[in-house]
Amino acid sequence: MSWLLRSSALSMSIALACGGPTKPDVQVMSFTPSGTIDKAETIVIRFDKPVIDVKLVSKPADPRTVTVSPAFAWTGFWQDQRTLVIDPAAKLAGSTKYEIALTGELAKRTKNFKLAFVHKPLAVEGVWGVDSEMLPPDGGIPISFNQPVRAADVALHCKLVGDAGDIALVAAPGVPAANLTLKPAKPLGAGASYTLSCAGLVGAGGNTPLDQPYSLAVSTRPALEITAFEPEGDAIPADQVGMTFTFSTPVELEAARKAIKSKPAIPGIERGYLSEDGTVYTVNADLDTQTSYSIEVAGLVDTFGQKQSKPAKHTFKTGDARPRLSMERGIYALEASAKGYPVWSRNIGKYEVECAQIPKDRIVQLLTTDMNYDPWGGNDDDKPIDWKKLKVRAKTAAVKNKVRNKWQLADLDLGKTCGTAAGQRGVYLAEVRSDEIVPDTDRGWLSPRRNRVLANVTDLGVLIKTGTASGLVWVTSLASGAPVSGARVTVFTPQGKQVFAGTTTSDGLVKIPGSSVLKQKPAKTPEEGEDEEWDSYRSQRLIAVVEKASDLAIVDGNWSNGIQIWNFGVTEDRQGGATKIRGFIQSDRGLYRPGETVFFKGIAREVAQGKAPRVPAGKSA
Repeated sequence: MSWLLRSSALSMSIALACGGPTKPDVQVMSFTPSGTIDKAETIVIRFDKPVIDVKLVSKPADPRTVTVSPAFAWTGFWQDQRTLVIDPAAKLAGSTKYEIALTGELAKRTKNFKLAFVHKPLAVEGVWGVDSEMLPPDGGIPISFNQPVRAADVALHCKLVGDAGDIALVAAPGVPAANLTLKPAKPLGAGASYTLSCAGLVGAGGNTPLDQPYSLAVSTRPALEITAFEPEGDAIPADQVGMTFTFSTPVELEAARKAIKSKPAIPGIERGYLSEDGTVYTVNADLDTQTSYSIEVAGLVDTFGQKQSKPAKHTFKTGDARPRLSMERGIYALEASAKGYPVWSRNIGKYEVECAQIPKDRIVQLLTTDMNYDPWGGNDDDKPIDWKKLKVRAKTAAVKNKVRNKWQLADLDLGKTCGTAAGQRGVYLAEVRSDEIVPDTDRGWLSPRRNRVLANVTDLGVLIKTGTASGLVWVTSLASGAPVSGARVTVFTPQGKQVFAGTTTSDGLVKIPGSSVLKQKPAKTPEEGEDEEWDSYRSQRLIAVVEKASDLAIVDGNWSNGIQIWNFGVTEDRQGGATKIRGFIQSDRGLYRPGETVFFKGIAREVAQGKAPRVPAGKSA
């Protein structure tokens, strides 16, 4: 739209300059460029009718066809009988308006047609290299432009505007440059606001000023001080107190850590973190209850070298601790020799334990439901355990406390609380909850009402590793670490189907077929394997139940997050199959002279469950 308006206005000015509405013999139908351009462009003028003989097409244009002001070298030719093309042969000056005018007979026939454009108009790009809100009160202001300018011109056409009036900028002599530093004629106020304005400025060697005045809000940096501290008050909940120190200017992390002290001492106050802009230091700590704390910040130096003028002090007092429960959540193996399942509580008069022992034939169903075991904030308050769906009957017990502001430990005997006998081993699903807890909306992990755990009380430590072609289960004693022989291992698919049963050897091992056999997953071609089962370790998921005497343990192949083969730089198998080809290749020696022939040796073996490695049959390499 702006180009059309400029073009229309220009055409109108041409017509008026030619003395009114008299229609020229030849009209210019279009031309480029117009308005502003950022780099030199081909100049094209198109007429409404042929203006040259056909013999001149593709020939160089007569240098007297146009005049250029300011002058620059150019070459031109006639693209056809109606189109004149002019290519600038020299670099155009920035911040400069150029006029191209037809001459001679063409000028007469078009009523003295002219076109104009501005090459690379001057632009102020702002303050560079420093924070525009933290300018030094007694230093220079670095200003950036899109092209070289003269420092004297900047000083003449730019200034700072403040509440007390205008402040001139002083320039040091030098060659034109795109980045210049000018100093205010008088010191600026600390923490004061100004507007940097420029008007009428022209680039070095140009003839056209800024299209419109430029302005930028800037401010000087204030003196270093602590502008805010939290928390405030006389009854701050004492656990996980968030303390924030806000500074007027940025500081380094180590400087903040060294400058902050407290009485009584707060463990970890020197391990806080700094905001990205360096102005807020934050630390979280558990504090003593009903205690007055005095915080002092002294000797602080900011990133500009400004020193804190005097120490800053702040006091607050803690009240009671929040009601909280703390326990291991998620999936947990509890050694049979332990006193019980540890549950810590503070400032809770009573909490409930709802739990049940999970029979062996319900374990796989439980592990493959959508129940949330997330130890980092799962166990949603609005999703209690559906015991009926699990087909087990839960028991409920209450635990009462009388002591205030001190952590109380209860070792829950899950066999006695949830099962049929004290010390009974097995798998237990439990939920510990208290309505006295008020959830922290900002830190849900800190004080959940419901704490859920799937606890396996056992002395059997079980490891399962499954590949597509083979796998193993390893059973050891949690108490001694010794291998457990004679343990019965039953393997299930996530759908609850039993696919393998075996007994551990003297070394605690039982070898199992790979997932391709147990889950009847056919091998994939390389092309299919790329897109099939992107999380292939889940496709190999198997669940093992291990029993010996009265002891029972479980392991789920889906619990291996974080220790996958790619963590060790090993490429995972995405093709599956009951057999695998393993290959090794090496050169005949490690050092060669130029021109020598390199020989390679290769060994390939087929690996299958229950068979020794053998040379692949019916394969070619």
